[in-house]
Amino acid sequence: MEQYKSPFEGKPDTRQDSDDQGTMTFTVTTRTLTPLRARIVDGVTALLILYIAVIGILVGIREHDPWAWVFLVGGPLAGHRVIRRWIAEEFETKTVMHFTDTTFAVKRGLVGAWESFDRRHAHRFALVQHDHARREQAEHEHGQRIDQTKGRATWRTPYYQESYFVSFEYLGQRNDLMAVHGRKEALAILARLKACDEVMESQARNGKGVPLNPRDEWGEQPGDIPETV
Repeated sequence: MEQYKSPFEGKPDTRQDSDDQGTMTFTVTTRTLTPLRARIVDGVTALLILYIAVIGILVGIREHDPWAWVFLVGGPLAGHRVIRRWIAEEFETKTVMHFTDTTFAVKRGLVGAWESFDRRHAHRFALVQHDHARREQAEHEHGQRIDQTKGRATWRTPYYQESYFVSFEYLGQRNDLMAVHGRKEALAILARLKACDEVMESQARNGKGVPLNPRDEWGEQPGDIPETV
């Protein structure tokens, strides 16, 4: 039989379970960088690479060994992305979200409390550009105008302009779940949350939404034999 790829593979981590009544549930766990933490990661990465490079230069001079320059200077520069990814893992924030057919709950950070919402009320998931994005853009444009008057060019990394809030809109009210640096990462999280919500909607409304298997398309009928685990 042909096997289809699960829509819940890959990132963010998604676990499918069943509760005591055999009802499907989803738990989505994300690990993301906020724009402030992304700035810190870039700074720490640059300092670490500079430190290793200086050590390499000193060792090369003292030992008269050009290979020290190659490995301790060229290596960190070539492996910049790997080093940044390794450092970023230590700065990521964890968010856990839980879906049932009637509730959506979120827990932010390691010591945060669970916050629950009734899924039966009008709701949707959305991306909202970070609140500080316009201010950062204005600061960058102002800096560029100053650079032009002085005849220089300076690159300014857009942290907040490349960051988004993954938001849960509940009866028209905005509830930010997390701040995510990187549009690609934010879109992946949004797509996964929407997929989980659609499946829960299918289960809650007896066939409406997106079923994962044929039996999800049918509601309970008179005389049905209840399923047992």
